[in-house]
Amino acid sequence: AALKPYGWDVQICYYCAGGPRAPRMVAGAMMATPPANPTADTRPTPKGTVDFGATGAQLLWWAYQGTNNFSKDPEGPRKQLRLIANIQQPAYLLVAVKATSGITDLRQIVEKRLPVQIVASDLIGDTPTLLEFYGLTKEKVESFGGHLNLGSNTGPENRKDVDVIIGWAALVNAPEYNMWYEVTQKHDLKFLALPDDLLDKLAKQFDFEKRNVPLGLLRGIDRPIPTVARTGTVVYGRADMPDDFAY
Repeated sequence: AALKPYGWDVQICYYCAGGPRAPRMVAGAMMATPPANPTADTRPTPKGTVDFGATGAQLLWWAYQGTNNFSKDPEGPRKQLRLIANIQQPAYLLVAVKATSGITDLRQIVEKRLPVQIVASDLIGDTPTLLEFYGLTKEKVESFGGHLNLGSNTGPENRKDVDVIIGWAALVNAPEYNMWYEVTQKHDLKFLALPDDLLDKLAKQFDFEKRNVPLGLLRGIDRPIPTVARTGTVVYGRADMPDDFAY
């Protein structure tokens, strides 16, 4: 609707997003695709190529450089991508435990063989690096009598009895961050600071920034907590985009 007065007919594909998939679709001018399991509420899928969109700043940079999630793609660095705008919308990597768990460092899980329920959201592929730092694998956690749920399946049914929560937080009402709203209201949580060597590793490998979580970002954050942050959301397209459309 915003671009219609300028002569552009913009159709939205509501099912073409999802982490690294989005930059791949834009860079390759791929056709918009319908959802795998449509419902009665499913919106129609546009008939055309995906020409521009919005994603995390780091994901766009990795696609452009051919690193991290895109390092094994046969296309290589996608230099045809074009940045239009960068909306500063910081997100912070958080690690929290139930206040009654007694956990003050994630190393204690392996050292004491604690049977904990872990929910670890993995939006962009960095969470496995954090878990590896602490020696936490699905097999090892289950050998202690616990469970590790790693990935994007972090819905309410998967976090009923959670002891440890790992994931990105941003107060933007996006569904990928909504678990923090619920768990911080339903549980008394203690947020853990991450060690400098881990933060340095994450910042270098994933192009994050070392920042402090703002005081009061969520219920239970009662002090500035050192962590890493992502800078925001970018609007982007391809280099063949008409200049007047980009403007």
